Amino acid sequence: MSRTIAIVGCGNQKRDLDDGGLIPLAELYTSNYFQLKRDFAEEFCDDYHILSAKFGLEDPYRPISESYDKSITELSTTELINLRRSVGETLDEYEGSTRFVVLAGQKYIDAIEPILQTHQGTFAFPFENTSGIGDQMEWLSDHLDNREEHEDCSFLFESQSVPRQTSRQGSLTDY
Repeated sequence: MSRTIAIVGCGNQKRDLDDGGLIPLAELYTSNYFQLKRDFAEEFCDDYHILSAKFGLEDPYRPISESYDKSITELSTTELINLRRSVGETLDEYEGSTRFVVLAGQKYIDAIEPILQTHQGTFAFPFENTSGIGDQMEWLSDHLDNREEHEDCSFLFESQSVPRQTSRQGSLTDY
């Protein structure tokens, strides 16, 4: 059976880490929106990574000692290339049968889509037909509140609309 990995977009609200202590990257982000995405990933997926404008696609348990204030829209061309390289390197660690659930805003998806299109995994974008963070939070909350209806993320890949094919063997799919 293939693994399902969530790609969780980072959050705008962050802890202040002026004391120099170390915390896992997942604990840096404090918004309800990020917490819902993380909770969904932990509940329904086999594992997850955080997509960050500063760190790229990272392990949520990576220890960090400083906060940051950088958005995907503020990246220079070089920084965007490095972000895409980080995403590609992380995705390449997974077999082609891996399924990915992208829980990120459209600006983050747009930034990494060229890399997603070259990867052999299958991608689901459950937020694609939502009209913003409020709708996305409602979608996440509904699925978390009704978790007994789904054992895992398979439902995202079973009821797909027309898939978008990547340039290799994988596919990008919409929910």
